[in-house]
Amino acid sequence: MKPKTQGRVAYKSTKEFKAEQTQAWKDHIVQLKEHGMLSDRTYMSHSEARVAYEFVLNTGEKAMPALNHVAKEKGKPSNWIDDVKASPIGKQLLIAVMRDTAKHPTVGVMTTYNLTNTNYKRAIKEARSISSALNTLSDHVNIANRLYFLENRVGFLESMMVSLTAKVEDTSQRIDEISRGGNTNITLGRLTGKQEARRLVDVGLTQREIAEKLSKSQKTISNWLKGS
Repeated sequence: MKPKTQGRVAYKSTKEFKAEQTQAWKDHIVQLKEHGMLSDRTYMSHSEARVAYEFVLNTGEKAMPALNHVAKEKGKPSNWIDDVKASPIGKQLLIAVMRDTAKHPTVGVMTTYNLTNTNYKRAIKEARSISSALNTLSDHVNIANRLYFLENRVGFLESMMVSLTAKVEDTSQRIDEISRGGNTNITLGRLTGKQEARRLVDVGLTQREIAEKLSKSQKTISNWLKGS
């Protein structure tokens, strides 16, 4: 298409002008790369960043395992991880990913322990690369998981203490009743007839009383005690 002319001035169409500007910019980029003033960078997309972020929330792993997971999920080439791991990541992208994963169970646990406070959010948003953002997230996830484990462990131990205290009190009550000659049907564990007869003698019962308690004849009780 020939430029339009009006008198001696030639005019180009908008399409032609844009094409020239685009080519000029491409040529300039090539020159900068040739002189070592500009290098190629690979940036993470929103979906890739979200997959990496959710992987860390699920596992507590650091950046490299997360990036390996993304590369496998998205079918990336072998050099993708090296290209992307140190690349800058936009603040708005991180905010979007954090918003997308706000209802993740691990985020709920972190919130419970106040690990999603202002300092944490600032550290994530101000990360200079995807690797530093994922490593920061990993640290907080592992702290939350550790606190959750310890809290549940403490709860379990407290429950065990309550149970053991009740058993000790019950045992003490039984011993006290036996020592006073009260409810002598209460035994500590399983005893043979002879052992029970000897125990009842020790707490002051007569052979006749023991025979009644054990539903045995007094002669039997006497024979058991003679053999002690």
